[in-house]
Amino acid sequence: MTSAEFSTVAVLDEAGETVRRVAPWVGALWLFSLPLRLLQVQFFVETARLDRQASYHGDYLDGLALAALAAFLPACYGRAVFVRACTLALHSRRAPGPETWRTPAAGLASYLYTALLTELLFFALLVTVIGVPVCILFAGLAAATAPRITRVGVVQPVREILRTSYHVGTYLGVVSIAGLALLLAWINLYFASLLGCRLGEALGADPLPCTRILRPAAWFGVVQMPWPAETLPKLLFLVGAILLVEPFWLAALVGCVMRSTYRETGEDLRQWFHKLRQEGSA
Repeated sequence: MTSAEFSTVAVLDEAGETVRRVAPWVGALWLFSLPLRLLQVQFFVETARLDRQASYHGDYLDGLALAALAAFLPACYGRAVFVRACTLALHSRRAPGPETWRTPAAGLASYLYTALLTELLFFALLVTVIGVPVCILFAGLAAATAPRITRVGVVQPVREILRTSYHVGTYLGVVSIAGLALLLAWINLYFASLLGCRLGEALGADPLPCTRILRPAAWFGVVQMPWPAETLPKLLFLVGAILLVEPFWLAALVGCVMRSTYRETGEDLRQWFHKLRQEGSA
């Protein structure tokens, strides 16, 4: 396994090919993740709307928090299934089948543990600058290394993450590209929605409310909008951008983890010899 194969470009190229092979499982990832994302948006919007009155609506906010926690479990399962699909596709170089649903219990339980640990670290380090991308990378590696876990434990999941994190340059490149892709996806969703509103208005309808909400003057603070109309669309577009970028992000991290595994076990040499035999027989 050469250093060029650990480059950010090589990892992202392979991630694009992997997502193409596991396209049906992207839908499963979205299906399991969307309820959690929407509940997180609702909790944030309601907390900000209530502001100083939030302490008088504790039962309501507690209910939203518990609903988000309940949605967190299927979201983790959806991620684990998608990671398993990427792992099978990288092993066999073909689209995975229904066996993808049978995620190993030890890996799934360990991933739930590391995912909850990451959530705690994320909110603890939210006020810092560097803590947020580190937690996001840790969360992605927790999902990508889940198939390597053979037994449930407290230390082994963290050890597996640290064992695959020595290619710092590659991970920094993947995180940077993912952040840029998230921003571009967010902008594209905004302009696509604005174009749809303009087209609806051009067809003869009255000025649509969404046109007033999405106009740049309202989004950049030149014109003040009422509270949920000002923030809710931005958060919903952010959710859409996350759903678009997340499959490529996870596929890239799975590729990095498998490259590290191949380097440790010599699987890269066996695959190279197998490829040479296939070319010779052809």
